[in-house]
Amino acid sequence: IGLAIDITERKIAEQKLEDSEKQLRELNDELEIKVLARTEALKRSEEKYKAILDGIITGVWVADKDGTIYYANKGMEKIAGIPSEQLVNANILNDFPKSILQYFRPYYLKARNTLKSVFYDSVSVITPAGRQSFQSGWLIPLTKDGKLYNIICTVEDITERKKSEEKYRDLYEEAPNAYFSIGKDKSIKKCNKIAEKLLGYTREEYSNMKVIDLYANTPDGLTKAKRIFKKFIKGVRIRDEELQMKKKNGDYLWISLSVKSILDEKGNAFESRSMVIDITKRKIAEQKLKESEEKFRTAVENNPDFIVFVKRDGTIFEVNRLVKGYTREMVIGQSVFNEDFYETQDQCESVRKAIMDSLESGETTQCDHSHIAPDGSFASYVTKVSPFEYDDEGRIIS
Repeated sequence: IGLAIDITERKIAEQKLEDSEKQLRELNDELEIKVLARTEALKRSEEKYKAILDGIITGVWVADKDGTIYYANKGMEKIAGIPSEQLVNANILNDFPKSILQYFRPYYLKARNTLKSVFYDSVSVITPAGRQSFQSGWLIPLTKDGKLYNIICTVEDITERKKSEEKYRDLYEEAPNAYFSIGKDKSIKKCNKIAEKLLGYTREEYSNMKVIDLYANTPDGLTKAKRIFKKFIKGVRIRDEELQMKKKNGDYLWISLSVKSILDEKGNAFESRSMVIDITKRKIAEQKLKESEEKFRTAVENNPDFIVFVKRDGTIFEVNRLVKGYTREMVIGQSVFNEDFYETQDQCESVRKAIMDSLESGETTQCDHSHIAPDGSFASYVTKVSPFEYDDEGRIIS
């Protein structure tokens, strides 16, 4: 007995299954190749970006959503003072002593909880190596579907800058002159200790005043200050302008003002650095000297004697009165040793000797001589020679 079963459909199905398996293997192999290629590309990209990050000075570390660091660049190694291997796998919240991150931790928690970038500035941090530092940077949360999965932190070590700022601040505070920072709205933004002492106001009182309020209501005070403020707004540098200010107790004082405009990126002045020097004593001394000079000038001009002012080389540069028959043009600029002024040559030499002796000794000398004026009149004189002006080295110059 022979039995025959038709298996055509089964064979066709088996062939299709075999073909399908073959296609799947080919697709799988193709997919594996693509995955390997993609993985290799990602690996190269990762290495490239790591190389970039390792090449920058700024420190960078990356932590996962739980705060565990899984990457730190070379810049971070330098700032932390330890190898990156000791930073990786450390947890920001749990693996560092509170003394190291007590000021940094609040910024980290804010970035993690709000999922918003947070800037931290001049934060005091004791590094893992035990160095006191000041750091600034950004905490940048990375999210997926509204949930945190990474935090990137940039770290700039500003310790040296901070020290420099503190040194500048000390110099600013302890400077012998008063310093003010003035806004373009005339507000007093900042001042040092001497500024408080200068006018008697506290820093808090200054902060509620306008700079214009500090000047005396005089032409050399408020009026001039307004003109100078307009120059500051235009970016013009002001040097050694003399103005009158008014103290808290109402007393006036003279000051020398120098102003440097601080410009924004557009070149517009938005703040000033103003140095104020109290010159009241100098101005009082100048006024007294001026009054004294005027008194002496009046006395000289009205003196009945003839007073002749002579330079060291004998040139006449001023007289208080003229001998009859002379004009100023005939005398000023002439030499006192001009023989035409004397009756004889010996008398001229006598005057020359008296002047030379006074220049050498610094004392008053005396001589006698006679003179015939242009109109023919004759007169005899007793001439006294005294030092009048000195140079910076103490040498008599007239």
